[in-house]
Amino acid sequence: MKTYDYIITFKSRNPKIVDRISLIMLIMAAVVFIFSIFTAPAIKTILFLSTIVLLMIGYTAYLKMKENKGQAVHYRIALLLAACGWYLLPHGLIPFIAYLLAALLEKQAKFPQEVAFDRDEIVINSFPRKHYQWSDMNNVVLKDNLLTIDFKNNKLVQKETESPVTDKTEQEFNEFCKKQLSVE
Repeated sequence: MKTYDYIITFKSRNPKIVDRISLIMLIMAAVVFIFSIFTAPAIKTILFLSTIVLLMIGYTAYLKMKENKGQAVHYRIALLLAACGWYLLPHGLIPFIAYLLAALLEKQAKFPQEVAFDRDEIVINSFPRKHYQWSDMNNVVLKDNLLTIDFKNNKLVQKETESPVTDKTEQEFNEFCKKQLSVE
């Protein structure tokens, strides 16, 4: 595990959008599964789909209770259950893949974006993780809780930090960046 000199966390995105999309996907899946229960020819499929629907509903209700208490929620397990349900259906391969991807990416979509700095590189924690060399930069500045990364290819990243940064830390960080930029 690599240790970085500075890690700056950006202000969190609103997870409500991801939660709403997840809920819509789960409701759609539940409706299709319930309809399929009544039209399925095999008793095994009926039992599996019924179990999946009950687990999805139960888990979603549990998450809603957690959310009402102000706790963070992740729908990835319910989305994974829905993916299993889609896999059981005759023409469910494409929805299976979509729900599987949603389950895998849901937590990452809610994760606050971070930028790590060390003497060798700048790493933006996204999916996929992006690595940049100091030689790719024109300037990197932290001022008034706003990080500005100016790339040589005319790309500009400017985002607000999650928590306030002290003047001393801001000054140390800017001196560190200035030193790394002058070495290149």
